[in-house]
Amino acid sequence: MSKKTVLLIVGSFRKNSFNQTVADYIAEELKKDVNVEFLNYRDVPLLEQDREFPAPQSIKDVREQVGKADAVWVVSPEYNGSYPACIKKFIGLAISSISGF
Repeated sequence: MSKKTVLLIVGSFRKNSFNQTVADYIAEELKKDVNVEFLNYRDVPLLEQDREFPAPQSIKDVREQVGKADAVWVVSPEYNGSYPACIKKFIGLAISSISGF
């Protein structure tokens, strides 16, 4: 039986991010039991209807990687009682990849 794949998404792009440190620790602990991948979504543009169809390649890549994962874990900072815009953008992409849009 092949190992399941966990896709880790870090909600901070900042160099030396605490969230990246936490995600690295999680990956190290999980890799004994599952395949761990990190999602690179820095190149995903802001979503707007004028650029939605056809989807840019960076969006297609994110949708494909999310679609292949068995689980998605998000490690993110909290800003003003919510999560960062980059994670909100990612969640929209992830839902569209799961629902087949």
